[in-house]
Amino acid sequence: MKEWFRINCPGINGPRETEKFCNHFRSAPGRKGVKLDWVATWRNWMLTAAERNNSPVTGRATGANRHLNHGRDDNPFRTGAASATYASHTPGAEQ
Repeated sequence: MKEWFRINCPGINGPRETEKFCNHFRSAPGRKGVKLDWVATWRNWMLTAAERNNSPVTGRATGANRHLNHGRDDNPFRTGAASATYASHTPGAEQ
């Protein structure tokens, strides 16, 4: 497993990801915490970690990546067009 990890998951903190893996499945209720092939399950976990490490955008719009351009040139935060804040539109916030 260590040799497979070294070859397939460069740049990944193996002990930390393994701890996250163990914590995840130890806390999973019922059938979600039971696997037929734990080594294959661990390998999939590590491959997913490696994919996240190599690609900052996972395809989901989360708080961490929602602001990214995604190939569009109309992002007002990138172009500077979004200069007004929410507070500037709130009555009484001009104080």
